[in-house]
Amino acid sequence: MLEWTRTELMHCGEEGITFEDDVVISSEVFSKNPLIDSCEEVMVSGRGYFDAYEGRFFVHIDIEGIMICPDSISGEMLEIPFSTGSDEVYSFELTDEDGVRVVSNEVIELLPAVIEDILLEVPLQVTDVAPGDYPSGDGWRVVSEEEFEEERRNHIDPRLAKLKEFKQE
Repeated sequence: MLEWTRTELMHCGEEGITFEDDVVISSEVFSKNPLIDSCEEVMVSGRGYFDAYEGRFFVHIDIEGIMICPDSISGEMLEIPFSTGSDEVYSFELTDEDGVRVVSNEVIELLPAVIEDILLEVPLQVTDVAPGDYPSGDGWRVVSEEEFEEERRNHIDPRLAKLKEFKQE
């Protein structure tokens, strides 16, 4: 359980809170992001300290798990291990300070921060397909970025090909 009330935090004293929890994140959370399908085996751990004078909870979060992401070339689902962390500040008082999360209903919930941290780790492209196995068809083929750049450098615009003849003379 990754949520605490102000009262629970006040009873923790100066030693603060340490936590470690397996988290199940619904795949619906990632439904609007085409780069990730779901997450499995998500473990969240960390340590937090409540400053009663400021009304703020300072927490360090470590997150590990496995992302299920589509292969950029084949579309098959791949398991991508990840490990990330963040430092968060929660305030029980209204503030417009950047990087501070305002607590609603007197309950701190870490899950939204955990989901944001996971989304920041999603790779833009991932593939398990070897370059020789790239798909191709009748008149087309998938090429690597290196091949594309090489072809583009060596390509001469047909409209300018006549100018090359003038230069050689």
